[in-house]
Amino acid sequence: MNYRLVAIDMDGTTLNSKHKISLENLDTIKKVHELGVKVIIMTGRMYYSALEYYNKIGLDTLIVTYNGGKIHDFNGNIKYKKELSNDVVSKLLKLPNLKENKVLPLFFIDEKLVVPWYDENTEEYEMRTGIKAIVDENILKKTFETTKFLLSSTNYKYLDFLKDNIIKTFGNSLYITNSMPRYVEVLNKEVSKGNALIYCSDYYNIPLNQCVVIGDNNNDSAMFLPEVYKIAVKNAEQNLKNLADFITESNDCNGVSLALRKIFFGE
Repeated sequence: MNYRLVAIDMDGTTLNSKHKISLENLDTIKKVHELGVKVIIMTGRMYYSALEYYNKIGLDTLIVTYNGGKIHDFNGNIKYKKELSNDVVSKLLKLPNLKENKVLPLFFIDEKLVVPWYDENTEEYEMRTGIKAIVDENILKKTFETTKFLLSSTNYKYLDFLKDNIIKTFGNSLYITNSMPRYVEVLNKEVSKGNALIYCSDYYNIPLNQCVVIGDNNNDSAMFLPEVYKIAVKNAEQNLKNLADFITESNDCNGVSLALRKIFFGE
């Protein structure tokens, strides 16, 4: 098969456990891009956090952020955007006892990261993404739209309680996922990496059966469509491995590079 588009997840897939891209992954992705293949970053991160790697690799393709909540072109123009409405956000702000249970709500407003207080969850997100948070102590009293609503905590029991609460309140009217165990991510119901992949496929006029996707976590499952060639890294969630056509090495062992070299260079 002549594959013409590669969609790669960042955290847990292309980036290692230290949230860095290895020289081997970087070099291989560049070489695939130089073949004329459309290499597209598919991430839950916000635009400016993903842009660092986009520029480091030297891409000139679409960039998918917020799990598909926004798609930018090479010049930074927004090609696609879906937000959570004021009404939805107002209801989410009523989730109980967040601070008492060490759960931080994070809001992504006009490419700014806003939090109501600074804690270890804020520090973790800043360290992992390189984005500095703006503390607005009154944010929970305001009315606004946000691209993504994220809950961060290592209090997994209470995080599960909150996720169940959101599902009971909204049913199927929202897209709820997670890119790692400490996060619950809430987005517009029309948002997913699968929908973003379809948009990119149409944008470049490349059929889905000529697309390769690589991921590790639950938010990547939406782009593991039947038509595409699906690759999971060794450290991926089991449900994603079950969907995969091929399982490569882990994100700490240059799994992305090994998979791409196998597909495009026959190594």
